[in-house]
This record gives sequence, C-alpha cells and structure tokens, in this order.
Amino acid sequence: MIRLSLLACTTFFIGVSLSQEKSTEYKFLDLVNKYQTSDLQSLLSDDFVMERTCLGYTNNKNSFIVEYIPSRKTLNAKFKVLKVLADKPSKVFLVEEPSDYLKYLRVPYPTWKMTIVVSNNQVKNVVIDSTDSWPKHQTELLKKGEDFEKWVEKKYHENEAELNKTYSHLMMRLKEYARRN
Repeated sequence: MIRLSLLACTTFFIGVSLSQEKSTEYKFLDLVNKYQTSDLQSLLSDDFVMERTCLGYTNNKNSFIVEYIPSRKTLNAKFKVLKVLADKPSKVFLVEEPSDYLKYLRVPYPTWKMTIVVSNNQVKNVVIDSTDSWPKHQTELLKKGEDFEKWVEKKYHENEAELNKTYSHLMMRLKEYARRN
C-alpha cells in the first residue's frame, strides 16, 4: 500500500513538474489550438509577426488575435506536432494542420515546417513554410474547392463572395456538401 502511495505521489509531482516546464513554443501551440486569444495576447510580443511563406500572407499581433484565431476556431483548425526538427536557436516543428474545412472537402491535411522564435519568454515570430506535400495538397484543394463552389452556385445561386461572407455560412454549406457524397 505504501508503494502505491509513493508511486502516486511521484507520478503527481512529475506531472506537475512537466506541466510547469512547458516551453513557450508549446504554450503558444496549445493556446492557438484552444483559440485562447486573451492568453495569447500576453504571450505574443508587441512586434509579433506570423508569416505563411507559401501563401505570401502575414499577420501582425492584432490581425493574428482578431482575425486569424477566430477563423481557425470556426474551421476547427489545429496544429498537430509530428516532430521537432530543430531545437536551437529557434524551435522548428513539422506540423500537420487538420481542419473541418479540409475534412468536409476530403482533402488530405497539409504538413508544414513551423519555426517559432522566442525572445524574453514571448513569441516574436512564427514562420510557416511549405513541405514537399504542398504542391499536391494545393492542386487537390483548388480542384475540390472549385467543385464545391460550383455546387453552391448551382444549388443556392451564391457566388464566392456570398459564400464567404461569414465562416459559419461557409461551414454550413460545406457540411451539406459533404453529406451529399
């Protein structure tokens, strides 16, 4: 009985210790995946920039909090760490990015090389770069996205602008589109 109590206490303290030692990079990913904008606000430096190199798209701190995170929440998008590629000077991860948008279109989830730069325990810069899977993913996404838009236009007479007026409207149409197949 004493051995079990010791084991339970040891396991508890190891768990507490590991959670207290979570790196800033992992905290960032966790908060992004939980869509925690208020906690992200303090974790990001004032000059924070996120760049998606393959799309030529960047976010500053404000647009990341106000636009990027809410859109991820609507699409139920997450970053799943597959592997740590480098640990110093910046953490570089190989991540997969599942989302309901891709699930409903039946497009395989992309993988990205994500570099997170931390300074003074704050995330200063995130660079999301393509991997070898990007060209195939992009081709399939464009094709299935066009098929979906044609279906919406034929069934509801909505153009792309009307379809994309809100993320919730887009997701409603995507769910219906997925159910028909």
